[in-house]
Formats: sequence, C-alpha cells, structure tokens
Amino acid sequence: FKKRKDLLIYWKNDNFIKETESILNEITKLNSNIKITIFARSLFGNDKVKNLTKKFSAKLVLNANEKIVANLYLSHEFLLYPNTYEDFGMPPLESLACGCIPIQRPNVGAADMYSINNYNSIHINNNHKKLAKKILYLLNNKREILKLRNNAIKNLDKFSSINYGKKI
Repeated sequence: FKKRKDLLIYWKNDNFIKETESILNEITKLNSNIKITIFARSLFGNDKVKNLTKKFSAKLVLNANEKIVANLYLSHEFLLYPNTYEDFGMPPLESLACGCIPIQRPNVGAADMYSINNYNSIHINNNHKKLAKKILYLLNNKREILKLRNNAIKNLDKFSSINYGKKI
C-alpha cells in the first residue's frame, strides 16, 4: 500500500465550520502532527476556510475537478464530511469507493444505505473528543483501517441504483 495522508475535509460551505474546527481541535490536541487537506470543488475559498487552513497547517485545494478529487480520496485515510444535508451524499460514497473512510453524520442523504458506523465508516456525534480518539486509534492501527476498507468494498459491491430504488 502507498502511504496515505491522514485527513481530508470536503469544504461545501461555512455552515459547518464550528463543528469542523471543534473536531480538528480535539484531534490536534492529541496529535499535532496529523496531516490535513481541505478541498472544494469550486473556487470557493473565503477567509473562514483560509483561516482554518492556516490554524491547522492544512493544505488547501480549490477548484478540484473529478480527477483531482479521486486522487485526493485515493491518497487519504479519512474524509471528514460534517454536512448535515446532501441530496444523496456523493462525497462519502465516492470516498468509500476509493478506500478513504468517511467520517460523517448518520442519516445524511443516502447514508443509511451505505454507511455503517464502525463497519465501513465513522459517524460523527457530539462528543468530538471521543471521535478524535477513535480517528487517532485507527491511524495507529492500520489493520483496523484495512478492515473498514474491506467492509466498504463488500458493502458497495451490493450497492446499485436499482437496489436503492427498491428500498425507497
């Protein structure tokens, strides 16, 4: 396996900056060496995201096209996706397909169809300290990350738009 960077954050808008910052604060309190990348699919990059990038010494990738996004998923262990709404929830689903474990809210978009806490993803709750400990535990236990990845592949193999439509 090629060494992956630690944490990738999909930046959709400012609505989740406080929660994102809180989670990152807890993670970096426990490990200040964590590698963070923040990306957006547009040129969106206001002062709030730039300040967050600076505070956590993160790399910022703006205007990420599909190829860049796929490479980001393939080169990171986790995708932090704190959004509480999304039509279908494509970023976590895409990251799962690339072996990048999503950290997301349960029941966002179609997450109930493909996201199983501690099986192929990690669900965000209000205890960010506990979440940070879980992330760092996994980063230090690569076999556990491989289990999550393998479970993601098993789960996604069963996934199809036809089956999803039947469940709705």
